[in-house]
Amino acid sequence: VSTVDSQSSMDMVIVARVVAADDDIMILSADNIESYASQGTFMPLDDMIGRDRIRELLGTEDLTEYEMFVEGADKDQIYYLPLSQVEGFSEIGLNGENLCIGILLNSANAENAAICFEYIMTR
Repeated sequence: VSTVDSQSSMDMVIVARVVAADDDIMILSADNIESYASQGTFMPLDDMIGRDRIRELLGTEDLTEYEMFVEGADKDQIYYLPLSQVEGFSEIGLNGENLCIGILLNSANAENAAICFEYIMTR
């Protein structure tokens, strides 16, 4: 008899969805998203929506804490953002405090995903 803990189950589901290219955007816990981002799962937001827009969305000039280096990249970039400042989550009874959002590298609809990403971040 073998058992699968909840983290392993979640990892299998996430990997399956990423490989199948079923999604364009993924929301994960802050604890999990960095691991996936470091493996190249997400597009650099610098390229998708730009640094100036990221500063607007986060309400800060200093983006250092959001940057990370991913193997194969030529510089530190931003691959996901926290949802903690998105008021829309609390309005519908959800807690966005420990959640982050990113656009998947294999998104078939990257331009629309960027629009949707910004929409979510501004609610």
